[in-house]
Parts: sequence; structure tokens; C-alpha cells
Amino acid sequence: MAGETVVLLHSSGATPRQWSALAERIPACLRMNVAAPALVGHGSEKPWGPGIAPSLDGEVDRLCARVPHAFGVHLVGHSYGGAVAIKAALSGRLDVRSLTVYEPSLFAMLDRPYADHESPVSAGREVTRLLAGGRTDDSARLYVDYWTGVGEFDRMPAERRERIVERMPAVVACFQALFDDDSRVADLPQLEMPCLVMKGARSPQPSQDLCEMVAGSMPLARLHHFDHLNHMGPLADPGAVNAVIEDFLWDVATARRPRTQRAA
Repeated sequence: MAGETVVLLHSSGATPRQWSALAERIPACLRMNVAAPALVGHGSEKPWGPGIAPSLDGEVDRLCARVPHAFGVHLVGHSYGGAVAIKAALSGRLDVRSLTVYEPSLFAMLDRPYADHESPVSAGREVTRLLAGGRTDDSARLYVDYWTGVGEFDRMPAERRERIVERMPAVVACFQALFDDDSRVADLPQLEMPCLVMKGARSPQPSQDLCEMVAGSMPLARLHHFDHLNHMGPLADPGAVNAVIEDFLWDVATARRPRTQRAA
């Protein structure tokens, strides 16, 4: 596994720091390199340029330009980052040795309609409308409350609310990229690398349904269920989520080399 890289992709509205604890452990515990690039419009990455429509294909282009190609990669992504990870694996442009996603937001793969109050597409379009109308706080409130529960935004400390409000243009750009994507469940069986799909029991039903669909369509996928978590599980309880990811990557590693004692 020497030279292989674990690529950690954050969710919309977050930054690569969401994976900082896992990134610190991987080199010592798994003896792999780590890359945690910022997605477009997040962290140090500039927003999409004038006249450029946000797209998952564009995210994959930027990702492939930043990830070493000499050795295999292990893609890990949460929500929007999970969608980018799956698109990158489907592109065939990287030597993907494993794929790990927590509730990837590939809304185009949902195969049945949902009521407006539970549909991520309806929520995303309303978040977009509110932001376009200058109601940034309301846009952020709907975004947070949809994924985590009604009232969660108002319960947050003021400093955290302000950070989310500042990132809403990037969040809306991510929704636009997801709305315009044309990936389908029928694309997934070609992903023959080991895959881990994770979901939270407290997440919106469409997100849980999507995880079931994604895991059931990949030949070597396993599905992990967190009883106590929602869509923002990797941020709410990184210890629990990171431990499952680390165990999965260890299993992938030891399946392809003589088993050695794992670093503490």
C-alpha cells in the first residue's frame, strides 16, 4: 500500500477540516498518504467562474488534476463529496482501489417521487430560491434543518450559524451541480472495487433509500447503518464514523498484502 493515497472529500458547506482527525491517523495506522482537497467554492478554492455552470464533472476534472496518478487511490466522501467520489470512480480516470461514501447526494438516482417536505430536490430548490431572493438566513436555516431536524439551525451557536450563512452560495452551487447530473443507478455495477456505503437512521428517508440503492448496485459493496446519526454524522460524531472507515480501509489493505500488526 506504500504510495497509495486516501482522498477525503468533504460535504457541501464544510471544508477539508471535517476529516482532520481521520487524516491524522491514516499515515500511521494504514501507512497510506492522505489528500484532502477543498471542493469548488469551499476553503481555499475559488467559486465557479463567470459563465461556468457548477457540475460534478467539473469537480472530477479538478480532483484528477490534484491527485497523484502514480499509485492507487481510496476515495472517501460525505454527501456532496460522496457524489463527487462516485463520479470520479465512474470516470475511470483514477486507479480507484476502494470507495467509501456516507450518504452520497446523487439525487438523480432516486427512482420515485417524494412529498415536497421530504424531497431533497424540493428542499434544494427552495434553498436556492431563498438565497436568490436575499433571504440568506432563511436559506441556511432550511438547509440545516432539512438534513438535521427542524430547529437545529436556531439552536446552533451564533458563530457557527454565521459560518454556514457565509457558505450558502457554495452550497447552492453544489445543489445546482447535483440537479444537472445525469448519473443513473445502472452505471454503478461497473464499480467493481470494494465499497463501503454508510447511512444514518435519523436521516431523511430519500437519503437512506439512496444508500440502499447504491449499496445494492455495486458488486463488492457493504452497507453500514448508524442508529444514532443523521445525514451530518461525519461531523456530529466523527469518532464513530472514522472508526468504521478506518476498519474498512484496513480490511481492503490486508486483503492485498500479508497481514501485519496494525499500528495503534
